[in-house]
Amino acid sequence: MQLTRQTEYAVLTLIELAQKRGELIKTGDIAEKYGIPIQFLKKTVNKLELAGLIETQRGCRGGLRLVKPMEKTTLYDIYKAIEGPIYINPCLKPDYQCVRQLECKLRQFFGDIQAYIVEKMDSVTIKDILD
Repeated sequence: MQLTRQTEYAVLTLIELAQKRGELIKTGDIAEKYGIPIQFLKKTVNKLELAGLIETQRGCRGGLRLVKPMEKTTLYDIYKAIEGPIYINPCLKPDYQCVRQLECKLRQFFGDIQAYIVEKMDSVTIKDILD
């Protein structure tokens, strides 16, 4: 598992929106501030909007703003919006079929690691990062 650049940009975007506390912020302003290619940021913003983390408003007075409060938006929420759920090994996916699943020691080990990662990411909010 590796965090992608898109996930990093999503976190930066949400931090920026949280700092503005409900004010509409233009995508171009965020892209310029953090050196993010605008087209790539637009794709990232689309995923964040589909996940219900932000809302967009079109037009010359439009922009982006948080929908979910920064106290309740976790790093795992952001990760899932961009990457989907974390599976550190294919055998941990719910629909994965493995003939060794019942006796496999590695599956339990990987499952414990995955649960730890999810728990840690789900315990850190945007507000925590800003404090």
